[in-house]
Amino acid sequence: NNSSCANSVQMTIVVNPRVTPVFNPVNSICSGNTLNNLPTISNNGIIGTWSPQINNTTTTTYTFTPNNSSCANSVQMTIVVNPRITPVFPDFGVLCFGDSQFSLPTTSNNNISGTWNPPLNSNQTTTYTFTPNSDECGTIITKEVEVNEDFDFNFNEFCENNEFFIKIEPINNSLNIETSDFIWSVNNLNIVSGPILNLTNYLNSSINNQKLPITIKMIVTDANDCNKIKSIEINNVYCDIQKGISPNNDGLNDFFDLRLLNVRKLTIFNRYGLKVF
Repeated sequence: NNSSCANSVQMTIVVNPRVTPVFNPVNSICSGNTLNNLPTISNNGIIGTWSPQINNTTTTTYTFTPNNSSCANSVQMTIVVNPRITPVFPDFGVLCFGDSQFSLPTTSNNNISGTWNPPLNSNQTTTYTFTPNSDECGTIITKEVEVNEDFDFNFNEFCENNEFFIKIEPINNSLNIETSDFIWSVNNLNIVSGPILNLTNYLNSSINNQKLPITIKMIVTDANDCNKIKSIEINNVYCDIQKGISPNNDGLNDFFDLRLLNVRKLTIFNRYGLKVF
């Protein structure tokens, strides 16, 4: 004041600008994965606290509040938590015993990739666990793959009315003849169906002049549409030795063919009982 004998003085008040804290962004996670606490010191040295508490099950926006002593702004960070998706696979159906074509898909219908354990076993019904890859937000699931029981059969060779037959006989009742299909084939050509083959009739009627030995393949399809293939080699189809020979070109017993019968000794008598050979 004019009444005061005093000098004028100056005072400077510094107003610091507020600094915005800087943090590294946090990558999205899958629900339930580990989510570390957010840092309480920013990249540019601002100290403060975050709220609310870390939540690794749902997407949340967190607020960083600087300490009162800091000239800094509050900032927010949203951490995305992706929900876990259940992998979906088609119905695998029921496998045939020993199926070598089937494999467990490593990518689900809804595009979740992962691995199966244990390794596929097509010889028995097994429950498998699918574990999604670490970068997939998928849940672990289990799935049972059912495998049909195995079946097997033998070839039974027999003669009837001087004709040679081959018959399919199940082993340990593992095959139902009534509900199964049978295909006989030679040289990859199907020749007849059914569980019994009249080989004599086939050889006599064959236009290909089949010669012995002959390999015959059997394809059996059971009621579950499962196949089994086996082969048999036939060296001899003779069922009986004729009682006589009369080579007079009348078409009856003109020949006496003993090939493939492993004959070691042969004696021939005439009609009067006299040995002629």
